[in-house]
Amino acid sequence: MRLYQFLDAMPIGVFVATPDGRPAYANDEAERVLGQGVVPTIDAHDLAETCNTFVTGTDRLYPTESLPIVLASQGQSSHRLDMEIHQQDGDVIPLEVWGRPVCGAGGEVDYSLAVFADVSERHAREKTLAEQAALLDLAHDAILVRDQDSRIVYWNAGAEHLYGYTRAEALGRVSYEILRTRVPAPV
Repeated sequence: MRLYQFLDAMPIGVFVATPDGRPAYANDEAERVLGQGVVPTIDAHDLAETCNTFVTGTDRLYPTESLPIVLASQGQSSHRLDMEIHQQDGDVIPLEVWGRPVCGAGGEVDYSLAVFADVSERHAREKTLAEQAALLDLAHDAILVRDQDSRIVYWNAGAEHLYGYTRAEALGRVSYEILRTRVPAPV
């Protein structure tokens, strides 16, 4: 079926379960992340253990009642940022997960859907940015960064010392208002 080809081409995992929590479909990305395809003999109570789904940064299995696919089977939509998959080879994949119910004409849940993205690259970029910001914070010089609207988005310790505003006081403020400066528009 053409729909399955589209789903398999997506870089996002798609996992579908029946109302009782039994897996019905997993696309290629879901199989890559979960380390397996559909295991029809399990139900919702076994999903976290079968798929090695943990609370981020811990060795605790993700609580079954909070799994997006389980919430979807109960008719609830959800979004989670605190899940990770521990793969057999030792890799840990952090996930962003959305759960949605798929309801029939009468309003009953026909299927539950979990869609998830591997956010490993995003976490790596965020870590790099945090490390770079920490280095900038060590500078004695005042360093501030403004967005296109001249709002301050970064304020280091040197800027705190020189201008007397804490980071919390400065972030989000318009730079020329807080610094009492106005640069003329270029001709």
